[in-house]
Amino acid sequence: MNEIINNCRGNCGEGLSVNMVIGDIALVLAEAINRENDASGIPNGYRAILFHLAGNNGISQLELARLVGIKPPTVSVSLQKMEADGFVTRKTDSDDQRRTIVSLTEKGRDTAMAMFAVFSRYDAMLNGALTEEETEQLRALLLKVRERVVDKSSEKTST
Repeated sequence: MNEIINNCRGNCGEGLSVNMVIGDIALVLAEAINRENDASGIPNGYRAILFHLAGNNGISQLELARLVGIKPPTVSVSLQKMEADGFVTRKTDSDDQRRTIVSLTEKGRDTAMAMFAVFSRYDAMLNGALTEEETEQLRALLLKVRERVVDKSSEKTST
């Protein structure tokens, strides 16, 4: 399967299914974004946590684990490293001593903003290939497809 995708990049879009095109675009973008973030010194293991904390700063460690989609002990280990590197702070919740609240430091916020700048550049590049109307149509179609995939995958895991 990877041979087909790698051989088709940029030169055989007609032969790819919708699934393969979406997968190929996701793969190419992820590789490019990861290369830029690697070059900026943003550790791969920190990226999802930084992303979610940027939009939900000051949440519990357990809530963060749910958002990121990894197990709480794994988040705990990552946060220990991130705290040592100055990206986050962790404090016991004054209202509930069992909860640990995680917040970005200034360094963490700056790093998250650098990540978002990379995402914005790629959004602009993607949007530059389409008119504004086409972009909105594509977004609507992709959201419709995503909803179906999520619904169908939920059905399979609940049976």
